[in-house]
Amino acid sequence: MLEAQAQWSPSPGPDVVIVQGGVGGLVCAGASWFAQRLGTSRPFFIAAEPTVASCLLESARSGRPTVVTEHDTMMACLKCAEISPIIWPVLADAVDAVVTIDDERAAWAMRRLAHPSAGDPEIVAGASGACGLGALQAIMRHDVFQSVRDRAGLGPQSSVLVVNTEGATDPTLYRSIIGD
Repeated sequence: MLEAQAQWSPSPGPDVVIVQGGVGGLVCAGASWFAQRLGTSRPFFIAAEPTVASCLLESARSGRPTVVTEHDTMMACLKCAEISPIIWPVLADAVDAVVTIDDERAAWAMRRLAHPSAGDPEIVAGASGACGLGALQAIMRHDVFQSVRDRAGLGPQSSVLVVNTEGATDPTLYRSIIGD
């Protein structure tokens, strides 16, 4: 987070932060980092996870840590059936929304990162790492996420920090999706 902060400084930082979910450790670290430093001025914080392994979403819906039946997903590092119990208080207090995406959306994000717009750097990201960008695209393009978009205040002028912590951990899968 300190590296990201150095890159956006002296501007106030992102309006929205999106972090991939898993068992919630990274989400907890990111959300608590912003909450401790910025208090009520912190960015809107979104956790992203696979639709078929949505333990964070189901826990948020039920108001307590919830175990889910996990199914196969190419977002292997996010294929988690239950959150870490220790992160529950942070998830409940400092994460504003949880968004789930399918493998198709993660593949789109991998391709987008590998083949960026002119002037942007190429980023090698595996499916789990690309989950956050896939979630951002889903939030911006699909009506089912209208309430998240509205609560986050997302629009053309928004500044969004999407965290990616995974490279091409499965080179064969990566090449099959990217097409290189």
